[in-house]
Amino acid sequence: MGSAILGGLLNSGKVPIGDISVYEKDPKTASLVQEQFGIESESLEESLSKRKYVLLAVKPKSVFSTLNEIKPFFNPENHVLVSIVAGFSTQTYEEIIPGSKVVRVMPNTPSLVNEGVSAICKGSKIDAK
Repeated sequence: MGSAILGGLLNSGKVPIGDISVYEKDPKTASLVQEQFGIESESLEESLSKRKYVLLAVKPKSVFSTLNEIKPFFNPENHVLVSIVAGFSTQTYEEIIPGSKVVRVMPNTPSLVNEGVSAICKGSKIDAK
């Protein structure tokens, strides 16, 4: 789903490729992202130092380890965590990274072909504006 969102952002023409950073642990997946989208994977620290929005697009079993990797570089004042991972509440993310601004987005399968809808849930640190 992360690749579908990345493709949708780039295909929309509204988000320039230079405004996107990718951190991918798996070298095989990083290579595929580079081939498909022309974006090289960066270190986690480098990627987070450049961007405000952090899209968490991992398997549910990897959420805790990934959040613990992100935590040292995540600044609750400057970053917004956007999660597309099923099964985790905004409260869970806020407990792991205290003070974090969190938005959960649940895209449906047609999103893979840019025809879907998404449910959005804001965390306690996101104001309604």
